[in-house]
Amino acid sequence: VQIKLLRGRGACLPPALWNDLLAPGDSPILDYDFLSGLEESGCVSLDRGWQPRFLLVCRGSRLVGAVPLYLKAHSDGEFCEETDWIEAGCRRGIRHWPRLFVGVPFTPLCGRRLLTAPWLRAREQ
Repeated sequence: VQIKLLRGRGACLPPALWNDLLAPGDSPILDYDFLSGLEESGCVSLDRGWQPRFLLVCRGSRLVGAVPLYLKAHSDGEFCEETDWIEAGCRRGIRHWPRLFVGVPFTPLCGRRLLTAPWLRAREQ
């Protein structure tokens, strides 16, 4: 098994490889075109504090898993208040930023974020 971390979806990942990991009932916000649109429109970028990363898990040359990630520089665009966490961390000398966010920006939708190939057996997922 090989694990790769891509900077942005445009790093040589064909759309079909990503979308093949989606299952019936997965949210459309996980679709390659939606995630790509966030980057192409500038909604996610270094300047906006949302740096796209994609964790890929490969077995040989086959993509068997993926996770949408974003390197965050601030709490803008999140749906929770983190002031208490930030203050508690500061008192203990723990930096809150940057951090890695698992999910899709700007939406509180629930659902799968750890995508796995549908042909994997349950115990392999």
